[in-house]
Parts: sequence; structure tokens; C-alpha cells
Amino acid sequence: MKINSNSTAVIQTACAIVFCLFTFCYTYYYQADVLMVDQHVLSGGQTKYYPLTGAILITVVLQLLQMLVRAFFRLYKSGHALTYLPSLLVLAVITSGDKDIDKQFSFGPWCWIVPILLVAFVFAAFVLRQIQEVEMPIKGPLLFSRCMWVNMLTLLVMFFFVGIAGNSDKVFHERMKMERLLLENKPNEALEVGRKSYDTDSCLTLLRVHALAKTHQLGDRLFEYPIVGGAAAMIPNGNSVRTLMYPSKAILVQKKKSSVDYQLCGYLLNKDLKSFVTLLAKSYPFDKPLPKHYKEALYLYGAITPNALYKLHDNVIATDYADFKKIQREISDKEARQATLRDVYGKTYWYYFFEE
Repeated sequence: MKINSNSTAVIQTACAIVFCLFTFCYTYYYQADVLMVDQHVLSGGQTKYYPLTGAILITVVLQLLQMLVRAFFRLYKSGHALTYLPSLLVLAVITSGDKDIDKQFSFGPWCWIVPILLVAFVFAAFVLRQIQEVEMPIKGPLLFSRCMWVNMLTLLVMFFFVGIAGNSDKVFHERMKMERLLLENKPNEALEVGRKSYDTDSCLTLLRVHALAKTHQLGDRLFEYPIVGGAAAMIPNGNSVRTLMYPSKAILVQKKKSSVDYQLCGYLLNKDLKSFVTLLAKSYPFDKPLPKHYKEALYLYGAITPNALYKLHDNVIATDYADFKKIQREISDKEARQATLRDVYGKTYWYYFFEE
């Protein structure tokens, strides 16, 4: 059967446009930070990944790979989109790096998944080549033809596979984005990453503590974020609390510069109010305005400690704390109580201190 060259050219062009748009957007807008840390770790920090350049190069190289596959298997009609499978397999592999890539690099299940899929692809391509020879000519508007939409649906299914196979760990993406922004010396932008999310880990807590210290907001905003790891998450330990791209040395230097705030917040994270108040009395003159969380902790100390030597007298803080305790008393259901407290006082030290 003679293949209509104009029709197949339109189908190939449409598939190429859709593939290039997906690949570029996926690598530039979603997986850029993952690709950046992969290159950083695998090169030992010797090379740097540039998101725009990288996305363009990956898109071009994968499109060229598809052209080679197409030239070899000569699938032009309903099976044409399948020639993008090898390219999309490569895309899935390079974007599937996990959060432990710095400890042990491994292709994991890809070692057997890729060969199996490639064998299946060769078999399917052979069958489609035979079907292509007897396939009915394209009739009617090409855009709405069966051939066009079979190809589009095939691409969509493969895009879905790439999305499932690629790294979709939300917290890991936020960590890498924060590290990139900190490397670019944009701590305020880094603090906006995941600001409204309740998901976190000790490594993300470490980065937020550092960014807050750099912007002199540690005592005002630390408890506006979910926290994992307590005071131990304030310092990298190379294992459960670590960075992958941002130098640990920079964090230790900032800790030294902000040593008093680190100590005070460390006591707060450990819920050691007595040590906190003792150090606060030595470090902050009481005629000096206190950061938000320090005022909350000082008032709490006075409220729960009999004959406390230090008490904060602040009508606004007192009213808020009374309302906080009222909610604690009046809502008996644990989950409902925590949800209400989180909605109203989730950005206070009190919520962290009494969190159940």
C-alpha cells in the first residue's frame, strides 16, 4: 500500500511538537532540581546543571534518538508514536534519581525493566509494520482521524508512565529547590518553598532554619513551618540531616554568626523552657523588643511555671493564649482539636509545644 506522505508528515510533526513540549516542560519546570542534584552528585560537584540549557539539550537529543528509531523501524501511521518509547525510557531513567543518590548510585529495577520494555517494543514494532501495510488510507479531516488520535493516545500513555517512573517525592523536590535558591543567595525565596505544606523532613527543617538565620527571622518564623527532628535538625550530621548540593560549611558558619538564636531555638525545639528563659534573660535586655516566638515561649513559661521569676505582660499575647487554652478544653475529640488549633494557632510556639 502506498503511504500518503503528506498525511504521515503531518502526523509525525504533530507527535514531534507534543513530545518536545512535554519533554521540555517536564525537565525545565518539574524535574530541573532533581536533574541538578543528580549531575552534582554524579560529577562529584565538578560540573553544574543549567535548567534551561539542560532542558533544551535533553529535548533535542531525545528527539534525535526518536528520529533514528523511526528511520530504522519505519513506523509512519498508527504506530508512529511508539517510536518515542526509547526516548521516553531514557527520560524516565534520568529523572528517577532518589533522595539517597549521594549514598549509593544504582539503576535499581531499571536494569531489568528497560531490557524487557525494549524487547517488547521491538516485537510490537514488527507487528505494527505488518499492520501498517494493510491499514486503510486516512480519510476525512486529518486532525480528527483515527490515526492521529491513536498516536496522541499512545503518547499520552507513555507520558503518564514517565510521570509515574520519575521522582515525584514532593518533599525531596522542595529540598532541592531550597538548596538551589540558597546557592543563588536567595534565602527569602527559599523560605517560600512549601510554606503552606504540612509535609517535611529533618533535612528540609535544616534548610529552613538556615534560611531563617540568614534573614534574621529565626525567632519570628521558625514555628510557622512544620518541624521534624527537633533541635538535632538544626545542624547537619551527614546522615539523616544533610544537604546534597548546598555546602554544610555555610550552615555551620551561619550557626556561629547566629549562635544565640540557635541556642534559644534549640531549647524551644526541645521544649526546655527553663533553659530558654535563663539564656534569654542573659542575651536579650527586657527593654528590647523580643521576636514573636520568644514572646510566646516566655508567656507560656510564666503561665505553666509556679512562682516563675520571669513573666511577660502583654495583653495581646495573653488574649491569644487564653483562646488557645479554651479550644484545648472545649474540643474533646483529639483530631478535631488538633485541626482547629492548627488552623488558628498553627504558626505559634504554643501549637508546637502542645502538639499531640
